[in-house]
Formats: sequence, C-alpha cells, structure tokens
Amino acid sequence: MSTTPDLLPAEAPAPRLCHLIKIPTFDGYGFNLHAEKSRPGQFIGKVDSGSPAELAGMLEGDRIVEVNGVNIASESHKQVVERIRAVPDETRLLVVDSATDAWYTEHKLVPRSTQDNVRYIRTPTDDSNKSSPTPPNGHAPQEAVADSLPSTQDEPDEPKREEASESAELPPDAPAPRLCHMTKWHDFEGYGFNLHAEKDRRGQYVGKIDDRQPC
Repeated sequence: MSTTPDLLPAEAPAPRLCHLIKIPTFDGYGFNLHAEKSRPGQFIGKVDSGSPAELAGMLEGDRIVEVNGVNIASESHKQVVERIRAVPDETRLLVVDSATDAWYTEHKLVPRSTQDNVRYIRTPTDDSNKSSPTPPNGHAPQEAVADSLPSTQDEPDEPKREEASESAELPPDAPAPRLCHMTKWHDFEGYGFNLHAEKDRRGQYVGKIDDRQPC
C-alpha cells in the first residue's frame, strides 16, 4: 500500500484532522478507543455529548490513522493510548470514517495529515479567536467548529470508593450486584471492554464489549 498519496484524484474523500483540546467543563477528551478482533486498527467507540472529542469532529466508528503526526497502523492499543497521552491537554488525531477508509484501501493509499484535502477541526476554546494554529498541511482550517459534531479515550481516573460506616441490612428483594473476575488471555489484548463517564450522571460505565473476550 502506498504511503505517499501526493497526487490524489479529485474525488478523493477528505480525512479529518481532529485537534482535541481539554476544556475545564469536561473530564478528559470524551471518547472511547477500542480494537476490533475482526479487523486491524484502533477505532473510536462512544463519543460523549459536549466533549472535546465531539466538538473536534470525531465520530463513533472512525478509524485512527495518525496520532500527533505519527502513523499508528502497526502499533498496539497500549502504544496508541500512550501517544495520545504524550502531549498534555491536547492531541491531534487523523481519522477516517468507514467509507473514506474503504476508498483509500481500494486505491492502495494511506491517508496523511499533510495532504491537501485534510479537514482540520479544532475544539473551540476561549482563546480560539486570538490565534488559530496552522495545521500540518500548511493550509488554513477548512472548518471552524462552533456546532457539536459527533477517544484511547483519555481514561478516567479510578473513582474513589465511598465506604459506608455501617453495613445496612438489605431487604430480601434487593437485586444482586455482579462481581466480575476477569483474567487476561494470551491470545487477546486487554480485557475487551471500554470504560466511559457520562455527563448527565455520576460514575463510570462500561461501554462497548468486544466479542469473545475475557470480560
């Protein structure tokens, strides 16, 4: 597969360079990152409403091509998460939706953040109007995102447990919680589920669960 799509056909679909910037009203970037057993690559799972990821144009189902200018096709889930976290409070992800991904695969091309047709989308911040950074392809941003357009998620910190001082007696009809003991397998990377926070309620929640995995 060619890695130099310098002469793109006019009908070549545009990848999106999503510049995510953390905002004080939201914890993390607001997206889940997961791998799929049936196809290679790292994919965007749930994108939280009002999050930096949504405001930077990320969509559920997008495949990540680059993280901060580096192609991550041969990297593991853990390596991609580390790349996203390497730059404090912001990250740039080159992503393609399924149709765009299929087009580049069919034409044996690899999208790059430096090609001319890339759509640059940035999380709006208070200082957005003071100075607009120039994207890697050297062109001015094609979109200024004011509307909410649908990440490895910036994984939320483990919540602190609030221990009750006394153990209350449960009524007989109390539903049973589940204690899930997960053990990693040698032929599967990770536990196979995504963790996310929801803006409208407290706590941490399990998102997408991969097929035939430890969890």
